[in-house]
Amino acid sequence: MKHNAEQPPPTVAARGGAIASARSSPLWAVLALTWVTSFSAVTAMTGVYFLTEHSYGFSATENVLLALLLGVSYTAGTVTVSRGMRVLKLALPGISMRATLAGLIVLLAALCAVPALIQSRWAVWVFIGCYAPVTGWVWPTVEAFLAAGRSGADLRFATGRFNVSWASAGILSAWALAPLLGHPQAVFGGLIGLHLLGAAFVAWFAPEAAPHGPAGADDSVDHVSPQKAAQLLRAFRCSLLASYAMLAALSALLPFLMTKLGTPTAAKTPLWSVLLLTRLMAFAVLERWHGWHGKWKTWLWSTALAIGSCLACLFAANVQALGLALGALGVSFGAIYAAALYYALEAGTPDVDAGGKHESFIGFGYILGPAIAYGAMLLLA
Repeated sequence: MKHNAEQPPPTVAARGGAIASARSSPLWAVLALTWVTSFSAVTAMTGVYFLTEHSYGFSATENVLLALLLGVSYTAGTVTVSRGMRVLKLALPGISMRATLAGLIVLLAALCAVPALIQSRWAVWVFIGCYAPVTGWVWPTVEAFLAAGRSGADLRFATGRFNVSWASAGILSAWALAPLLGHPQAVFGGLIGLHLLGAAFVAWFAPEAAPHGPAGADDSVDHVSPQKAAQLLRAFRCSLLASYAMLAALSALLPFLMTKLGTPTAAKTPLWSVLLLTRLMAFAVLERWHGWHGKWKTWLWSTALAIGSCLACLFAANVQALGLALGALGVSFGAIYAAALYYALEAGTPDVDAGGKHESFIGFGYILGPAIAYGAMLLLA
């Protein structure tokens, strides 16, 4: 996009909207789909541990094993999405990326019918084993549409809004789940409708993800060399894996840690939402303030805070201490995720490859955390 020399360049928001409309899907449609799908996915893949503890009688060990199944199946989705999309294109030459995404989200809705219709422990295992790999295809595809037609400051603006969108949905999910912990079939039934609503937003997407947009006029102010960006990407991906390992293990164990500390059932998911709220706050700050970009100190403090606050959660002496630790953990997770996603999309290509690699690190974290937790439980037993 060229600007008249006598006119000031448009704001990041204006440039992002113009580029998106010209080259890619409208940002509002991507964010709307993200919010609805995230609400459903957080409920299904994290809130499920509170449902299994309260309504299905799972033990802590069973919850950790369920988390391990989720990690393995989610990772299977993320590592196969790129090749799978290419195979699908060869098998069905006329199918678009937009149609594929809509089909995947409708499939998520259909899978929610399993625990909605059958209140059985085995139905939960089947559901997680099938639902998680489909989400492993959905998120890289959504991220491809998000990155398409954007780069530099425009991409940071878009990813910032994306992060705020999915993170805010998670908070509302936690609060909405609190009064429904004794009604799992109603929860999963509601997710069917939400997923179908999300699929409707795909109608506004472009048929395919466009290439990256040109660098904006203000990108030179905070330019980072490709070499440094690649180094930061590697560092943040390691921290991303570690942070999701912590999150996966904690998510499975939190219902039992909260019970041990005397937390009332109705307060469990709202307490969990402290992490989600501070993560959202971190996303909101990093969306507006780009001073974190290209700085090694961002990686250092976020990684150190994640490790320290995770240990504080595990050894919290009371509910107040657990709440403070969860809050600190959310801030660190927000910084790590935002940086890892930005560098992945900026350095990668606007297709499912960049998002798939990003999500695969999350998936391996989902495996590593429960595996370590299960091993520790066996040793302690």
